[in-house]
Amino acid sequence: MGKKIAKGIAAVLLFVLVFLLSDKWGSELYQWLEREHGQYVYQYATEGQFSENVYLSEETDRAFGVPGGLAGISAEESLSNLARDLMNQQWETAETLEKNEGYMAYLREQGTGLTGLYAFCERIAGLQDSMVYACRYLLFLLWVVVLYFLMRCRPALYFSMGLLCIFATCVKLSGKFIAVFFFGASTYTPILTDGLLAPLLEAMLTFLIFDITIASLEKVRLGHKVEALYQDLPALQWLTVRLAGETEHEGWYRSDISRLLPHFSAYLSTGARTRKKAVRLMKAIESLCGPHTNRTFLEAAVEVQTLLPGR
Repeated sequence: MGKKIAKGIAAVLLFVLVFLLSDKWGSELYQWLEREHGQYVYQYATEGQFSENVYLSEETDRAFGVPGGLAGISAEESLSNLARDLMNQQWETAETLEKNEGYMAYLREQGTGLTGLYAFCERIAGLQDSMVYACRYLLFLLWVVVLYFLMRCRPALYFSMGLLCIFATCVKLSGKFIAVFFFGASTYTPILTDGLLAPLLEAMLTFLIFDITIASLEKVRLGHKVEALYQDLPALQWLTVRLAGETEHEGWYRSDISRLLPHFSAYLSTGARTRKKAVRLMKAIESLCGPHTNRTFLEAAVEVQTLLPGR
C-alpha cells in the first residue's frame, strides 16, 4: 500500500514538473526561433507573404514611429508581447495608424494594409502559446509513458484515458460551457481547457495508438513463432480427453513431450524468452513435462491452450 501511495505522489509531482517545464521550454523555443530563424516566423505570421518583419521593425519605428510612437505600446518589448499589446488595443491603435499617412503609404507599397498588420499580430501573439502547447504535449506524452511503467496497470490507464476523453469532448462540443460550469468563468479556464486538457488528451491518445499497435505487432510476432505448436494441439487434446476420466489418480510422473508433443519440445529448446506472455507460455509447456499428476497435467494443458494466440 505504501508503494502505491509513493508512486501516486511521484506521478503527481512529475506532472506538475512537466507542466512548469513546458511553459519555460516553450517560451525559450519561441525566443530561439524569433532570434535565429526569424524568416520562418515571419513567413508563418504572414502566411508566406513576407520573409522579414515589414510591419513592426526598427526601420518602421525610425521612419514612421511605429510601433514606438503608439500610445501604450513600448518598442522595447519582445515581438510577441508587442503583438499582444497591439491586439489588446486594436481599435485605439487602428485609429492612430490610419492618421499616419507615411506608414499607410508604406504598407500599400508592400502590398498590404492594416488588415495584414493585425493578422500578423494575431498569429505572432499566439505563436508563443502554440510552442508552449507543443512542448507540453511532448512532455505529457513522456509523462504518460513513465506513468505506464510506474503503475504497470494498463486497464486503469485506459479507463482514465476514457474518462478524460469523455470530459474533453463534452467541453469541446459545449463550447467550453462545461468547463465554465465546473470551474467558473475565471481567467484560468482557457488555460485549463486549451493549455492543459487539450495537450494531455492528445498525449494520451498518442500513447494509446502506439500501445495498441505495438501490442498487436507483438501478438502477430508471437503467433508466427508458435505457429508450429498448433500441429501438436490434436495430440494434446487427445491426452486431455483421455486423462479427464482419471483425475482421481494421485501418482506423480514425468511426461516425455519430445515424443508426444515434438513441436512443444522444440519450442522449449529455442532459448530463453523475454516477453511476458512468451515466458508464461514457456513455463506452461515446461509444466507439461512434470512431475505432475493427471489433474495438474490437465491444468497445464488448459493453460497452454489458453495462452496460445487466437485461443
